[in-house]
Amino acid sequence: MSELRLNTDGHIIKFGADNDVSLTHVADAGLLLNSTMKLQFNDASQYIQGASATVLDIAATDEIELTATTVDVVGAFDVTGTTTAVAITASGLVTANADMLIGGTTPTLTIGDAGAEDAKIVFDGNAQD
Repeated sequence: MSELRLNTDGHIIKFGADNDVSLTHVADAGLLLNSTMKLQFNDASQYIQGASATVLDIAATDEIELTATTVDVVGAFDVTGTTTAVAITASGLVTANADMLIGGTTPTLTIGDAGAEDAKIVFDGNAQD
């Protein structure tokens, strides 16, 4: 079995004629792809990229599939684009511009959080609605 080992923390592998892409070993943390470079799959349309210091892009032409028992979104959750359906479960709230299903054996829709502010539902339609 052949192996390539770089047995010192902080090793850097550089790629390209002008060494514009580097992969750095970060001790006890993992691997670092420099700057805003992309890790591509299949072709240029599928990639993971640190687009800036605060934004991580995961891109695909058609679909990104997350397979897990639970997907935990920490922070704001914004759905844009066409959405075919949205499910609200007992463990969390999801909103989108689409049909909405509240599922479970005892579904509950809560408006407000018992704070001092008023809570309301607004139906914003037209004369035909």
